[in-house]
Amino acid sequence: MKLTKPTDAQLNAAFAEKVCGWRRLPMDQIVFEVPATGACGTPPDFVNSADAVLPWLMKYHWEVFNYVGENRIAVYLEEQWDGEAKTFPKAAVIALLRAHGVEVEL
Repeated sequence: MKLTKPTDAQLNAAFAEKVCGWRRLPMDQIVFEVPATGACGTPPDFVNSADAVLPWLMKYHWEVFNYVGENRIAVYLEEQWDGEAKTFPKAAVIALLRAHGVEVEL
């Protein structure tokens, strides 16, 4: 999967599918099913919520860097994948997507 200049909604949907392993329901491009429970719903706003993304991030060794004066934060996972954005949750989402094989071009 490749995301070029993705919107927050596209990042959230890709995160739900690729990182969380949730299945998108065929009749609805917004609603996902959580296979383990069968529950259905829209994914959390991962790109804007540290509470939503942290449980997934905690599965990795990770570091956060704040580039003062450049208005960006970088998250590095396992020294292999990185994500940069203006906020921590969005940077973490990008790094985790890259760790799961998704190409993200901002």
